[in-house]
Amino acid sequence: MIRNLANYFLTRRWYVRSKSLKGYSRVLAAFIQVSDILLLVLINLLAWRIYRRIDPDWAPTLTFSLVLFYLVQFVVWFSLLQVANLPKIPRTTRTIVLVFNVLRVSFIGLIALFVFKYLFGVWQVTPALIFLFSALAAVTYSLAHIVSVRLFKIYRSKGYDIHKVLVFADTYSEDFIRKIMEQKEWGFEIVAIISDSRIIKNKFENIVPVYSSRKDPVELIKKHVVDEVIYSRFRFAEEEFRKVILYCFKTGIIFRMQSELSPVDDVKIRLEQLHKMPDLVFLNVPGDNIALMFKSFIDHAVSLALVLISLPVFAVIAIAIKLDSPGPVFFLQKRVGLRGREFNLIKFRTMVKNAEELRKLIEKQNEMDGPVFKVKNDPRVTRVGKFLRETGLDELPQLFNVIKGEMSLVGPRPPLPSEVKQYPDQYLRRLSVKPGITCTWQVVPNRNSVRFERWMQLDMEYIDKWSLKLDFLIFLKTFRTVILRTGL
Repeated sequence: MIRNLANYFLTRRWYVRSKSLKGYSRVLAAFIQVSDILLLVLINLLAWRIYRRIDPDWAPTLTFSLVLFYLVQFVVWFSLLQVANLPKIPRTTRTIVLVFNVLRVSFIGLIALFVFKYLFGVWQVTPALIFLFSALAAVTYSLAHIVSVRLFKIYRSKGYDIHKVLVFADTYSEDFIRKIMEQKEWGFEIVAIISDSRIIKNKFENIVPVYSSRKDPVELIKKHVVDEVIYSRFRFAEEEFRKVILYCFKTGIIFRMQSELSPVDDVKIRLEQLHKMPDLVFLNVPGDNIALMFKSFIDHAVSLALVLISLPVFAVIAIAIKLDSPGPVFFLQKRVGLRGREFNLIKFRTMVKNAEELRKLIEKQNEMDGPVFKVKNDPRVTRVGKFLRETGLDELPQLFNVIKGEMSLVGPRPPLPSEVKQYPDQYLRRLSVKPGITCTWQVVPNRNSVRFERWMQLDMEYIDKWSLKLDFLIFLKTFRTVILRTGL
């Protein structure tokens, strides 16, 4: 409601007289940030009111810890909204992406509030109240942003908040130019095209001016009112490119580059700085730094908690292993982790002491294809070891690997160095993320019957689709797999 009133007021006053709405955009961006804060206040009041109906006996008193909790809540939420760039009204972002960004902020905020509550003992704020606030916030912010984006699509399609664009093009750019012209709600107006392509000239010179690339590009930019320059060429001329981008940098004009610089598909591209120099970074691994930071925090916090809770279990298993067969309690094995780093994987010993030496005698019984070795009824496995493997308890000591930062709770299983040497190049991407105690392959029914190639594909799909939500689902499925023993 606040956003709608603001949009109506601003577009019905002095701003409507100008098609160039840079000042309007800045005012609106600031207004949206204020409205985000007001929404937080309203959502909290609504959450309190609903919770009082659920639990009439709940009567919080004003304490320092309660005030601090809500101050932290405001700071965390406001910071997450800024980092997710939600106060900005996007031109081309799909609704589903917008909603997903809000849900991601809600989930991360939920985890942060729970951590603060239990670290500082804010007993007046119950888990149910935190869940209620997060759910209301997710729904409210999603609706507010969807409505705002829809309204601005209407405004831009009518000629308001227009970005005037100059395009450097070639034959490759035809579909892109046509798309900009057709999608009025994006708010882009092409004022000129610089191209030597006959196709571009024939298709668009009757609509917008089309200039030859032999002319000075900077002079052509100066000739027009330009908000953005889009460099959309399959191959770019280095001198022209450098001249244009430097001029845009000096004058504050937005510069976009759309070019097939790399033949790699499904690659994320972002701009970073290395020693004050801009770099284009191409990556096909998870690149959400905030989500990865929370993943690391969750890994350490949950692993430490599980270790403390499981200490009696560790003691019982250790005694059982020592009574069952001679040898150490733990088994250390060289594994390959992130980017090829080797580390010692820690497991409870499930085989006889000289298991590695006996492997040569049963290598012909290997039931797995590819470089992986596994025998279903391995004679080297002890009685206690068989139980530990069936229940997954042999993996418990890997929590120490997670605490040390060598592994994650969820991620592709760490391979042996000998296996990595036999990997085709395309499977080495498994090493681009931290290995984990469990992953997609671990929760597949009858996982040992899954072929090696399919196993690798599952890991690649995990890397491509990674999110905190996916980790959480795999974590839950792992418990189900262990209890029902469906992964054997």
